[in-house]
Amino acid sequence: MIDITVNKLGTLKIEIIFTDEDDVIHALSSVTSVKWQLSDKEGNVIGTMSFANGLITESPVMLSCSDLEIGTDGDRRIFAVEIIYDSTNGTDLCGKEEFDFKLKDLKNWK
Repeated sequence: MIDITVNKLGTLKIEIIFTDEDDVIHALSSVTSVKWQLSDKEGNVIGTMSFANGLITESPVMLSCSDLEIGTDGDRRIFAVEIIYDSTNGTDLCGKEEFDFKLKDLKNWK
């Protein structure tokens, strides 16, 4: 469980490190596909970063400004990652992970 709070309209750096079912660490360049999505707590995609077009080619992923705006959708965000990879146990295996974080409302920055 990751428990973080990010200032609204600030910047969040997310470092992607992938380990498979045997705890082997893989570089992003060695996996078949890595996609990410940013959504609110109801699953509504924030901006244009859905799994369909959120392909990761390098780490870190940077979220900034409007990605971290508090709107009518509340102050919680969910960052989700979907990975397709090969290992000694098979090919085209799926890995999924997500974490949620809270946006801190800064009263002097509207």
